[in-house]
Amino acid sequence: MKLLNKLMAVLAFTLMSLAAHAHHSIAGEYGGAGEPYNYVEGTVIDVAWTNPHISFTVETTDGYFGDGKVVRANSHPTHIIAEYGMTADTLQVGDSVKMYGWEHQRGMPLFHLRALGVNDGPIQSTLTFADMWDLVRENTDNGIAWSPQLEGSSPGRLGPEFTQMMKDKGLLNERGRVQLPQ
Repeated sequence: MKLLNKLMAVLAFTLMSLAAHAHHSIAGEYGGAGEPYNYVEGTVIDVAWTNPHISFTVETTDGYFGDGKVVRANSHPTHIIAEYGMTADTLQVGDSVKMYGWEHQRGMPLFHLRALGVNDGPIQSTLTFADMWDLVRENTDNGIAWSPQLEGSSPGRLGPEFTQMMKDKGLLNERGRVQLPQ
C-alpha cells in the first residue's frame, strides 16, 4: 500500500509538472505590453479560432518581416477576443490583414497580436494594457482604435508606478479608472 501511495504521488507530481510546463508567459516570449511593437501586412493562409489562443498564419506583403515571409500570429482565447468584438467570422483564409504586435524574442516566426485590421477595415486594439501604454506615451496617432474596454478599466495590473504615471497625466478618474482624453 505504501508503494502504491508513493507511485501515485510521483505520478501526480509528474502530471503537475507537465501542466506547469505547458503554460507560458506572453511577456517572457514576446516582451511586455509596454514594449515597442511592429507593423505587418499580409494575407491570411490559415486560421485556428480555438482555445487556448486564437492563431492565424499570414504570408507577409509588407512591414517588419518584409515580403514573402510566413508568420504565425496569436492572441487571446476565444472568449476574451470576443470582448474586443471579434468572432470566428472576423478572419478568413484569403483576407488581407494589417496588424501590430511583437515578434517572438527568440526569433521564431511568431507574432503576438496587439491590434488587427481586416480587409481595409479599422485597425482594432486587441490589448487594453498596450492602449494604456500608448495613452501614457501620447502615442494616439498610430491608427489603432482603442479597445472597447479601455474606458473605465483599471491600470492596477501594470503596477503602482504606472498607475501613478496615468494619474499624473490626468488619465484616471476619481475612482482610479481610465478616463479617455476629450
